[in-house]
Amino acid sequence: MTGASPAFRRFVALGLLFGLVAVAYALAAGPLLHAHERLDEAQQDTQSMLARFERTAHGGTAYQARLDALASDRVIKGLFLDGNTEAGAAASLQDRVTAIIRAKGGTTRSSEAFSSVARNDLTKIAVRLQFTALTAQIQQILHTLESSQPLIFIDNLEIASRNRVNYLPNDAKENPLNVRMDIFAYLRPEPR
Repeated sequence: MTGASPAFRRFVALGLLFGLVAVAYALAAGPLLHAHERLDEAQQDTQSMLARFERTAHGGTAYQARLDALASDRVIKGLFLDGNTEAGAAASLQDRVTAIIRAKGGTTRSSEAFSSVARNDLTKIAVRLQFTALTAQIQQILHTLESSQPLIFIDNLEIASRNRVNYLPNDAKENPLNVRMDIFAYLRPEPR
């Protein structure tokens, strides 16, 4: 470089200076700026989460009011069987289901209450029913049972034809079906 012109030496010196600045930026300032950008993004995310939490906290009174309404007697009353005793609740359940079957055109053949089962704070009242009805009537009976209040749950549903082989002519009416099912509902828990 001793024989190079002064302009070329200045150009090389400036190139080395820019190269050193670029290396210093790549090794020190670049990672610091990138880390700063990540921290800014994290801070924005944290601020947006904080704003959502604050909105939720202010809306908590509405949630609490809804929980209080659900826990009140007027809402819970319709979900459970009424009755002071398990036997009374079982009789009420039998009467209710028998009335539904009769109203939809079915014929109750038998009903039998099971012994109640207490679990947690609830007492399960179960009844086994046998009745006969046409297919459309069975559909209506099941729909009415499952959509009524108090909540009635259907378990162990068996449907069978009364005649093993159906030799009816094409213009004959449909044969009634035998239905056997267990249903249960829960007795209203005692207030604490």
